[in-house]
Amino acid sequence: MSNKKRTLILAAFACGFAAILLLLYLYGFVFTIPDYEDRYFAPEYLSKYASVEQAFEHFVGSLVSGDAAYYQEVLGRTLTQTERSGFKAYTGKKPGILKIRRRGNQAFIVTDNNWGEFFEQVRGRWVFTPEDFGVNVRNLFAIIK
Repeated sequence: MSNKKRTLILAAFACGFAAILLLLYLYGFVFTIPDYEDRYFAPEYLSKYASVEQAFEHFVGSLVSGDAAYYQEVLGRTLTQTERSGFKAYTGKKPGILKIRRRGNQAFIVTDNNWGEFFEQVRGRWVFTPEDFGVNVRNLFAIIK
């Protein structure tokens, strides 16, 4: 195979790889960013959710109480109809934080009952971020930084 042909093949693979990374980036940072509501970013919420530990305690409190409005506050947005219909009170042992791994504006909490939960710092406060493909893409790009 000639050098020119090899160079063209490598260039095509590099362009394809760059296109895949661009699509992943757009998916993670444009199309799947939740529609946060301004009312959850008022000064009282900024102080109430100032640390990831505080956000976790409120997250657990909303699950234990089964209060969907409180859970929306933790999310910083309104629940979708699917989320609302699937939201149920947690009746097990209240989890405690075992380990927190922070990376920029993201945090992953491991609990003593083996939960793993994502939180992100958004507009000056921490919000719970349910794990989905968009969250995983944002985490991938956070690792690359």
